[in-house]
Amino acid sequence: MKVQHILGIATIVIGSGGAAAVVKSIFPNWGLKKQKKIELNAELAKQRIEAAKEVKRIEQMANVIEFANITHPELFQGGSEIVYMSIMENKENFKAFANEINKARATIDDYLSCKVSAYLLYAEKYIMQFMEFLKYLEYTENDLYPFGLLLASDIQKWQRKLDSILVQELNNVSFKIEHHGGKEWEHEKELLKNEYEKTVLYGLVHKTNKEAMNLLCAILTEYAVNVANESDSMEVVAQRLIEAGYLTITQNSNNN
Repeated sequence: MKVQHILGIATIVIGSGGAAAVVKSIFPNWGLKKQKKIELNAELAKQRIEAAKEVKRIEQMANVIEFANITHPELFQGGSEIVYMSIMENKENFKAFANEINKARATIDDYLSCKVSAYLLYAEKYIMQFMEFLKYLEYTENDLYPFGLLLASDIQKWQRKLDSILVQELNNVSFKIEHHGGKEWEHEKELLKNEYEKTVLYGLVHKTNKEAMNLLCAILTEYAVNVANESDSMEVVAQRLIEAGYLTITQNSNNN
């Protein structure tokens, strides 16, 4: 006898309430499977929310700014509003941020969307490229902030775009795990590769150290008190910065 016939007879004989009991007796795992799926979806959503919140905590570290005229009044005029990210104050701060990125990639990446995962991968590679660039320069580990002045716009763009994505995803939590591979994954990486080629760091890496120094001086020329006058050329400012020990060119850097 077909299942629908059994259910039809059961409904007539014992009513709708009894029919439900008959269904459960015939398919004892039906309700359990449905309940299990609900529980698994709830757990998955919870893990995705926690992962997104953790990434949000990390990217907010890159949103803490310092005003150079307050933290380094010996160099910058009182009225200037030039800023850098706190994570770029010194090498210890920067390494702590880099470690947070690496840890997130290693522990919660499976629960992140392709977009968010790609942004973490981008940050990891950006940091590696920056650390490689630093190998060609002599600098004081406690004075990483001059680079922070240069890279502030890069960091802010990354942080703000990632924050917007995270807010959207937290407001619309998905119950699905996304595969970090295939066309969508490659598409997200390609988009960020194009963004990287627009960054200040990319411009520094693909120039000689002298040109990188001049770009640094372009910022300091406008605001520095002790090392620059308005009439000074870039070369003069660069030489004064070198003599003052803020930064030293050691060799050419052509990382193409």
